[in-house]
Amino acid sequence: MNIYLVRHGESLGNSKHIYLGHTDLDLSERGYRQADCFSDFFVKNYKVDKIYSSDLIRAYNTVLPVAKKLNIEIIKDKNLREIYAGLWENQEFDSLAEKFSETYGTWLTDIGNAKCDGGETVKELKERIIKL
Repeated sequence: MNIYLVRHGESLGNSKHIYLGHTDLDLSERGYRQADCFSDFFVKNYKVDKIYSSDLIRAYNTVLPVAKKLNIEIIKDKNLREIYAGLWENQEFDSLAEKFSETYGTWLTDIGNAKCDGGETVKELKERIIKL
């Protein structure tokens, strides 16, 4: 069995330099183009039996073109969401260093031990996903 992990296309948050975490923003126009290009490549080069996705719209819409081309249902699971960012959610990246200097510094230098203020650690994220 092969498992392919795919990061979502550019989201509206990415294009505005906003840390999203669980904030549910869609893909940007560029992200939709990326999803279409990805689907063309992926369908031509890989066998796909099942598609799992986070329930967040940016992740779902990234794999939707693959699912449509192959006529496969997308199985959504909230446990596949990216890290919960707590107080960092929906904040501009440029403001994180000022608002959360200590924890943001750890995020930049030691991400394995980092934790967004009020959010989850990378270890907690891993444990959430591994349970699947």
